[in-house]
Amino acid sequence: MEFSAKRQLTLKGAQGKQSFIEQVSALKSALKRAAEKLRFFAIPPESHKGDPLALSKKDLREATLIFKGILNANSNETKPLSEEMQARITYNLVELSARAGLMDEALAHFASLKNFDSPLVEEVRAMSLLSLVFVQLVKGNIEAAKAFFKLLIDLGESPLHYPYRAEAAYYLIFDILRSGGSLTQAEDIYLGFVDIRPLILQNPGARRSEVPLVMLEPQAATNWMNLDDPAPFPAPGDFPLTLCSDREPITTFGIPEDLPRMGAGDLTTSILGATALILSVFFGEKGELIKARQYMEEISNWGGPKSRELKLKGAVFLVLYLSQEDPEKAKAFYDEFFGEKTDDKELLVYRAKAATNLLAAYCQRPNLALSKEVFEDFKEISLDLEPSMRASVALNYLGVLVKAGELTKAMALYNTSELWEDATIKGKAAIDLIYYMGLNGHVEGATLIYEDLLDWGSSMDSICGRAGAAIISILEAKEDLESAQRLFDRMGEAESLEGRLEWANSSHSLIRMYGQKGDAQGAYKVFRKLGAWGDHLQLDIQRAGGVVNLILIMGKAGLKHRARELYNLLPAWGTSCDLDLLRAKAAVNLMAVLEQNEELKGSQALFDELPVENPPLALEKVKAAVTLIGLYGKVGQPNKAQAVYEGLPKLHGDLEYELVRQKALLNLIIAQAMAENWQEALQTVAQVQTGFLERDVKEDLIKRLDYIVSHSKEFSRAGKFKVLRLFIEKLKKTGHFLS
Repeated sequence: MEFSAKRQLTLKGAQGKQSFIEQVSALKSALKRAAEKLRFFAIPPESHKGDPLALSKKDLREATLIFKGILNANSNETKPLSEEMQARITYNLVELSARAGLMDEALAHFASLKNFDSPLVEEVRAMSLLSLVFVQLVKGNIEAAKAFFKLLIDLGESPLHYPYRAEAAYYLIFDILRSGGSLTQAEDIYLGFVDIRPLILQNPGARRSEVPLVMLEPQAATNWMNLDDPAPFPAPGDFPLTLCSDREPITTFGIPEDLPRMGAGDLTTSILGATALILSVFFGEKGELIKARQYMEEISNWGGPKSRELKLKGAVFLVLYLSQEDPEKAKAFYDEFFGEKTDDKELLVYRAKAATNLLAAYCQRPNLALSKEVFEDFKEISLDLEPSMRASVALNYLGVLVKAGELTKAMALYNTSELWEDATIKGKAAIDLIYYMGLNGHVEGATLIYEDLLDWGSSMDSICGRAGAAIISILEAKEDLESAQRLFDRMGEAESLEGRLEWANSSHSLIRMYGQKGDAQGAYKVFRKLGAWGDHLQLDIQRAGGVVNLILIMGKAGLKHRARELYNLLPAWGTSCDLDLLRAKAAVNLMAVLEQNEELKGSQALFDELPVENPPLALEKVKAAVTLIGLYGKVGQPNKAQAVYEGLPKLHGDLEYELVRQKALLNLIIAQAMAENWQEALQTVAQVQTGFLERDVKEDLIKRLDYIVSHSKEFSRAGKFKVLRLFIEKLKKTGHFLS
């Protein structure tokens, strides 16, 4: 957005009349306005009047014009701008212009820094290049970021540059690795620092964090290390990594959070230590465990106050990766690194995390002897740790016991009250126990655990609901409708929304169980207990799920009018994406009910109203087409069947869509064959991809085509349809895509 000539004259005139202080104040205001609009693009556009990006560009160009006016008058001022102040202002213009996408202006501002000679200006040049690297990474321009990083290296070996070069390397390496780039490429960037390690350790450089903040308040600052900024990249002090047990995340932690606020001399070495940790983690994920350990040990070579903490974190991850390859080697490393008896609280914390990871791996490949050794040793030294941390270790050991079928020992551990002071962790333990007990057929034990959870009060409604839902799923598999109904009624007493949602979700199991017994009335009674529509969106979603199942049950019971009534209860299209998808599924089921009575008009109306705005809805439309094409075949209207098929939405590359589309195509062949439109059937056959046919679909097609052609006099006389006979033979001989 350019200023008009009149606007530029007005600004110049105003600058001529303003004092130096007033001009600097106006410059600061323009920069602050731009920074607030560009603040990591975190402020939603609707919070501004107008386009924030366009407005920020206007602010920046106004700031540039004011700055040029100040510089032009600088030689005549009694208080001229120092080179340092000019450099600071230029830095802000570089970074904010880059954020706004004004790269030509950003590069022009950066180039102007060559006109200054002070040591601070040299640092500002490094700081500006760091900003340009980061902004390009945020915008996804990794090659441009590499080019700016090379310029940062080309500034030369100076302690003034080291902190900025280290931080730029950290971001660049992280972006390469998180985007699936080359580990070798990332490693080469890091090794560039190893080559000059003696120089860095001799003088790691001092970072003047006040430089980028001179013109701006901290909340609007362009300092990427500001932890209050919701950055899409982790700052070196906030690198999020999640460790998982076999089913749920257990531990989350990051690189030291106080890195950005450390003393300047420690910052360079600590960031490089954090970078070594990133490389260790990514090499570990790739299974290159020797490299992973080398980089974990490499952390110590940088020294600094955070070296020990970073190395402990690297060891925790290495335990996890080793345990996935060789549980015994993982245990040996765990003992080597964490085995000493100590009162060191920091070491104990990381030992707990390592034990959690080791036991998580043993959940996948149960090793009772090693698991017991890890857990018993840990119990002796963990009394001073937070209850939740002790419970996390116990939870994974519990998982090992139940996966190994040691349910008696698992119950004894579950009943060890001092391990479960944290109610949330105990709830997870209960869910795990119920899940595995169900797999082993111990429904009574699972129910006892559920009763225990109920004693914890309404604060555990959500956990109790999940536990009850798990038990009802077990009872559904055992076809124990009576017990499931009693538990469902008990779950209905939940007061919290979370508890009621789990109860409503369990209704689907009850409805299916009643349907399997042919009791449509019982299934409907369960649905009625869910109450009136409209009280909460999530509850409405559960009700809609019940309708999807109920429609088929009513159809099987010959109650098509009730099926139609249930469909009409569903909220209108557009209420929510989830409800739209469930309404589409309900429509497909209702069409299947109407097909039984060959109700063509109603089926066509349902098909016509199905939307195709997104892939899941489009897939349901194709499923509906399978039914409608089959129905047109039954009533002898193959041309309309073909019109339905030709109007289907396209979903390229979606396997499930392709499987369903082939079913629709086969129904079209049947419709054409039943009407003895052999020429059209032959043309349709050419479109069939036999590799996409499921076994039951293929067998059904063979059976129906065999019957049709054997009863067709025209077909038996028409040698030109030899191709169709060959197609049938091909179906019989080819392998199945899904067998």
